[in-house]
Amino acid sequence: MSFIFCGGMYRSGSTLQYNIASEILERLGIGSREKFFSIHEVYFKNKLNEDYKTFKSHFLSKEIEEQIKNNNASVLLTYRDIRDVMASWQKFKNYIFTVEEGLKWARTTISTFEKWENFSCEKKLISKYEIFCGNIKQEVRRISEFIGVDLDNKISDKITETMQVEKFQKRLQSLSKDQIEIDNKYNLRWDKKTLIHLDHFHDGSIGKYKNELGIELQKMIKKEFNSWLINHGYE
Repeated sequence: MSFIFCGGMYRSGSTLQYNIASEILERLGIGSREKFFSIHEVYFKNKLNEDYKTFKSHFLSKEIEEQIKNNNASVLLTYRDIRDVMASWQKFKNYIFTVEEGLKWARTTISTFEKWENFSCEKKLISKYEIFCGNIKQEVRRISEFIGVDLDNKISDKITETMQVEKFQKRLQSLSKDQIEIDNKYNLRWDKKTLIHLDHFHDGSIGKYKNELGIELQKMIKKEFNSWLINHGYE
């Protein structure tokens, strides 16, 4: 009986990890996925799982912390070059950061990630976007081993096939209204099952920030977050 929390930076593959873990649990009949909940206090009150449950959140709330402290959870975590995260966020939101706005957003995003990264957890798997998105089959294996289950090659290959961008795009195009979650406050729409936004997919190439972030913003990001970039293999 345990949660598998899927956290990490925006635009860094956390939704992909959520879907990989969910597919593993569901295909083996040992758990299920939870839909998106923004208000954790209500969800976790008196919550008891009879099996594994995947739960996605970019934020490490006090309710999630409590589950981890009680050894009732494991964590899947992703990160990506903060500059590519910002470039992807601009495209996703159809928005261009000023230097001041970009630095503020980067500080918040890295701080939120570091809370996950530094929080003590007996069982945590951290993945680098640039590695696992280039080898989804390997990530399927890593996550299954992390959960503690054996996948035969047939199931592993099937899950890998299901996780391809083209498969997700095809599903999004065929969704009915009752399969779509709508957030009118933030003008967001996503697939209730996969949690993928209807306009989720953009160019996920590595180093895209070089052409999409302003030169001055690139310089300031490198200056302020140089240690983070070096420690995570980006400089």
